[in-house]
Amino acid sequence: SPNDLKEMFFVDDAYEAEMGGFRGFFGLNYYRTYLGPKSPDDSYTRTVHVHEGEFDNLSAIAQQIRRGTDDFVALGLGGGSAQPLDRLVNYGVSRVRIVPDDDAGGIDFTKNCLERTRTKLISFQVFAWPDQYKTWTDPANPSRRVKDADEAIKTLGYPKWARVVNDPDAYASMHEWCFDRVVQDVRRSAVN
Repeated sequence: SPNDLKEMFFVDDAYEAEMGGFRGFFGLNYYRTYLGPKSPDDSYTRTVHVHEGEFDNLSAIAQQIRRGTDDFVALGLGGGSAQPLDRLVNYGVSRVRIVPDDDAGGIDFTKNCLERTRTKLISFQVFAWPDQYKTWTDPANPSRRVKDADEAIKTLGYPKWARVVNDPDAYASMHEWCFDRVVQDVRRSAVN
């Protein structure tokens, strides 16, 4: 009935407006002791891992808290609304490892991270999902797959995930990743 109609409205976020539309990085507060607030020389770590979704980095943070280890800095960016990463320079970060979901959305997420970041002070590496995750199947549910960090941690365990995500060989440089995307696009267009 007409009386049951619901209205939706958005409330402006004063913090976001004050920050010029910047919404922050999920998990930054947890890792604050590893990041230098004044200059790159104050930083304990130069590398951060950015994940597409908040649950992807929250799963890593939860395991790190349970185990009493901080194996890597895992920040969440909010998928398609990923923020520019330029501000990470202020925390002493010089390398960002992008850990996208293993799907089309992950490709878009990676493109957004690269396109929205303007600083030349950060180098990028893009995670290449290993076969052990890409080919994993659940015998009880053959259609179930591992497509993101949260599922990887829940399915194959955090220790294995921490080893894989910290392995430099699990990443492509930014230019290699971009070249591979172009090759895939050309191949697709040649078939069509």
